[in-house]
Amino acid sequence: MRPPLAAFVLVSVVIGAGIVGLAVAAPPPTVICAVCDGDLEGATGPGTLDVYLEESGDAEWVERVPVDATAADRYRDDPEALEAAVEEAWAPFSHVTGEEVTDVEGDLEGDDVVVTYAVADVARPGVGDTWLVDYFYAGGTATRYHVGGERVTIHPPDGHVVTNRPPDGHLADGAVAWDGGDPGPLASDFDSKTVVTYGPDDDVATTAASYATIAAAIGPLAVRHGVLAGVIPALVVSGGALAATRLERSAGKLRRLHARVCGRDVDELGRRIVLVGIAGVLVAPLVGYALAGQPITLDSVALAAGAAGYAVLGAIVRQLEGDVRTGSLLAVAVAVALGSGTVSWLVLSPAGAVVVASFVLSAAAFLPFGHAMARGRGAALAFGPVVAGPFAAAVAIAPVYVFGLSPLVYGLFLAPTAVLVVAAGYPLSVVGRALAVENEAGMTG
Repeated sequence: MRPPLAAFVLVSVVIGAGIVGLAVAAPPPTVICAVCDGDLEGATGPGTLDVYLEESGDAEWVERVPVDATAADRYRDDPEALEAAVEEAWAPFSHVTGEEVTDVEGDLEGDDVVVTYAVADVARPGVGDTWLVDYFYAGGTATRYHVGGERVTIHPPDGHVVTNRPPDGHLADGAVAWDGGDPGPLASDFDSKTVVTYGPDDDVATTAASYATIAAAIGPLAVRHGVLAGVIPALVVSGGALAATRLERSAGKLRRLHARVCGRDVDELGRRIVLVGIAGVLVAPLVGYALAGQPITLDSVALAAGAAGYAVLGAIVRQLEGDVRTGSLLAVAVAVALGSGTVSWLVLSPAGAVVVASFVLSAAAFLPFGHAMARGRGAALAFGPVVAGPFAAAVAIAPVYVFGLSPLVYGLFLAPTAVLVVAAGYPLSVVGRALAVENEAGMTG
C-alpha cells in the first residue's frame, strides 16, 4: 500500500470512528410529545399532540393516545390509575417540563386517553398584528427534537392563520403540522430552529411583517454566527475568482487547461455552459435519490435551480454583442440569482431559497468580475457579490452548532459548495474576459 493511500485510509477510519462516537455519545433528543409517544401503559401506538394557541399567547396542549380495550376499561373505572399512568408515561426528556405545565387532566374518549394541560407564554406579539411562537427555538445549541408521537399540530387562535413556512411543517387549514418518524441518532424530525408566526390573514403585508418579526427575534444571533461561518467558503470563492483571472500565466497543465477553454469563442463557451446547466438539471433527481431516496430534496432542488440558472447564463452570453459593460453583466448575474432563488422558494423554505440564490450569485458574479479584470476597471464592484454570496448563505443557515466549537468551524461544511461555485464560475470568468477582449478589439479595429 503506497503511503498516500495508507494515509487516506487512516484518515477515513479516524473520521468514521469520530462520527460513530458522536452518534453514540449524542444526548437523547428532546421529545415534543410528553405522553403521546406510545409509552403509556396499554397504548396501541403513538398518539397525537394538538397545541391550541390563545389570544394571550398561552396555549392548551391536548394529547391523544389510543389504548386497548382492557386499558380503556381500567382507566374508565379507576381515574387514579389513569392519573398514575400519565405521570409514569411522561417523557423524561420532554420539552415541556413539570414546572411549566398547569391544570393537567386525564380523561377517556372512547378508546383514546386524552391528556390536556396548559402552558403559559408559548407565543408573544410581533410586528404589527403578527405573533411569534419561539417556544421551541433552540438554534445554535446541541438540542435535537423528536416529535415522539404520530403528529404534532400547532393551531393559531380563531380568526388567525399561520403566516410562515416552518421547516418540515405541513400547512393546512391555517395550522401547521409535523409528522413523527425515526430521525436516527444524529437527525431530527422537528427542526431546532423552528419558529411559527401567525396573524389575521396571510396576505403580502402580514407575511412580510411575520418575517420581520422572525428577523428581529433571531437576526442578531444569526448574523454573528453567519459572518463567522462564511469566512472559510468566502476565502475559497474569492481565492478561486482571483486565480481564475491569472490561470493563463500558470505553468504546465493548468496553463494548457486554461488554453483549452480560452481557445474557444464566446458563443462556443456559452453553448457548453448551457449544456452543463441542462445536465445538472437532469442529474438533480438522481442526486436526491442517492442522498435521501426521493427525487425532491433540499440538495436536488438546490442543484436543479442552480443548474437552471447556469444554463440561462450560458444562453444569455451567447446573445451578447457590441460594447458590453461590466455593470450590465453584474445585473444579469443578480437577475439569474434572484430567478434561481424564486424557483427554489416554491419548494424549499425561505432560508433554503436564500442559500441557493446566494451561491448562484457568487458563481454568476465571476462573469462580470472576469470582464472587469480584463478591462482594468470596476473589479471591486464586481468582486463584492463573489465574496458576499457565501456570507449571505451562511447567515440564512445560521445560527449553527458544531459540537460546542466556534461557528467558524461550520465553514468547513460549506467549503465543498464553495469549491463547486469556483468550478462553475471559472468558465464564466473566461467568458467575461473574452467579452472584454472582443470589446477592446472592436473599439481599436
